[in-house]
Amino acid sequence: MKNPEGFYLKIDEIIDACRGIVKKDRSYTLPNGRKNFGFIYFLSGKATYTFANCVYTVGEGDMIFLKESSVPYRISSKKGTENLALNFTIHKEASFGDVIEELINDHLPVLISKKKVPKYRKLMENAINTVSKNNFGAHMTAMSVVYEITQDMLFDLMLKNIKSDDYNIILPAKRYIDDNFNKEISIVELANRCNMCETNFRKKFSSIFGISPSKYIYSVRINNAKNLFSSGAYSVEEVAKLCGFNDANYFSRFFKKHTGLTPMEYKNIS
Repeated sequence: MKNPEGFYLKIDEIIDACRGIVKKDRSYTLPNGRKNFGFIYFLSGKATYTFANCVYTVGEGDMIFLKESSVPYRISSKKGTENLALNFTIHKEASFGDVIEELINDHLPVLISKKKVPKYRKLMENAINTVSKNNFGAHMTAMSVVYEITQDMLFDLMLKNIKSDDYNIILPAKRYIDDNFNKEISIVELANRCNMCETNFRKKFSSIFGISPSKYIYSVRINNAKNLFSSGAYSVEEVAKLCGFNDANYFSRFFKKHTGLTPMEYKNIS
């Protein structure tokens, strides 16, 4: 996979958000593969996914990304499993980028980084509970969870294909954004931290992360705002200030533009 100049993924539809089980001593084959993509988090038990000569064993605390494909595979479990599932379709024609093509065209599943799984479990549980209660904005909540998990997964896939020297050059800027997202951050300052001119910094950052420095700052602020709202401990005004917005009204418009929900709508369903 080449280093992308950028990528875009369009989620078409949430098929279902639910809790599922695989019964004890069960083994079944999907001769026509899967008709959609899905994230599966395992609450208990252990299961084996067999794709031709590739075998994946997942158990309690693991998470796997299964892909739409006509390639047959088998699922088996001796002890049975309980899981959380978010299944969805991707608009392939509207999605682009090398990392997206790799994700879509390769039928083999992706095991999600264990460091991030606890966060994703909470997000999936929230989405599933919201959908099951048919709360206002349920579909949008599930969609935002899929986007958040998928974006993280895509970044991880890209980093595996990036020269460590290139990543280390940009790392001071990324760390500064992650630690200071609530402050005013200039691109010139970030470039200086990497000992680069602004133009080369923008190109290098975008080539590594598939997103511009400014958009990365926005995404970090939005994700932190979501976490603060989910805690239930902060007002819209407080979250705006904690995430680097001096104007709560501007923050509300910004939040809705990037999530599809107003801060109060998101707060009420979190």
